[in-house]
Amino acid sequence: MSHSIDTPVGRRNFLKLGAASFAGFTASCGYVLYPERKGNSGNIDTLPFVVDLLWLLPGLVPGVICLIVDFTTGCVYRGGGSGQNAAPQDGSSFAVVILDGKTVAKSKVDPENPTKLELVWNKDVDAEAARDRGVIVFTRKDAMTATALLRKLDA
Repeated sequence: MSHSIDTPVGRRNFLKLGAASFAGFTASCGYVLYPERKGNSGNIDTLPFVVDLLWLLPGLVPGVICLIVDFTTGCVYRGGGSGQNAAPQDGSSFAVVILDGKTVAKSKVDPENPTKLELVWNKDVDAEAARDRGVIVFTRKDAMTATALLRKLDA
């Protein structure tokens, strides 16, 4: 004679479990976890990418939406983690110079010629290291970006 124990899951407990699961999954999304990464590019961070892929398990649509959001915003990329490629609030074009994962120069608009950008360098930047290993990232108003090694640019 075997007895089975049936514990009914009430509607309220089911909704609590569903809400907790949803909050756990969305809190692990790169867009929510790393808002400072918006606009980044570079190496893909494994954690938000895997979580986005896990969203494919409940359905194709949620998984694809998570992947699209994280890739288009750049939140899935490591990119230094400092929001270094975030566009200025006025929507203008801009450039940054990155050396060993840190922003060492940012652009500002030339006051005499508003179509020209000037780089403003941080203090104590090793000029030789910047020439050898520095990367310039230029972002246009329409969010299109171009990246180049400084050593490859002609003076």
